[in-house]
Amino acid sequence: MKIRKIAYLSTLFAFLLPTLVVATVVLSYTYTTSTTGTAPEVYLAQGPNYAAANAMGLFYAKQVGSPGNISSGTKIYFNYTYGANNEALLNVLEIVVSNALSGRTVTITFDTLNLPNGVTMYISGSAGTELSYKVSDGVITILNALNNQAVSTGNPISLSSGTYYIGFLFTSQPGTYTGTIAFSYAIS
Repeated sequence: MKIRKIAYLSTLFAFLLPTLVVATVVLSYTYTTSTTGTAPEVYLAQGPNYAAANAMGLFYAKQVGSPGNISSGTKIYFNYTYGANNEALLNVLEIVVSNALSGRTVTITFDTLNLPNGVTMYISGSAGTELSYKVSDGVITILNALNNQAVSTGNPISLSSGTYYIGFLFTSQPGTYTGTIAFSYAIS
């Protein structure tokens, strides 16, 4: 009788135990930002001064897709040629935030900003406002920039829909270099 009871209890526990086990599985994925012929909701594009800077051999970034956009992680070509202490390429690129996102906030982060020594990147402070400059004692100061500061890696920037302009200031190291700009964004 005892053996039957033990066998019964063993069978009962064998059925109950799987229902008592709780497992938590967390899945995490990382997606790279890229384009496949169609521009995403937030993308880099050639700005109004791109054609002139490119014709002078000062700047190059490959454009893909339609509307034309520059993939995150694309190599950017810089050519510093004039030998002055300061040289600015303003409004050569744009950040385009889709009008479909009107009323929403986009937070863009430059995960990689691998620029040549002596080159800093600036973004306009508000949609539709182009970067400009002033010169004092031979020193160029970029105007209309976001927080009046150069962009740095890893700092989230909040943008609304519209177009923001990107420019670069060269302060030293004449020569020809490439850099990489990679970014990610979140929409809320």
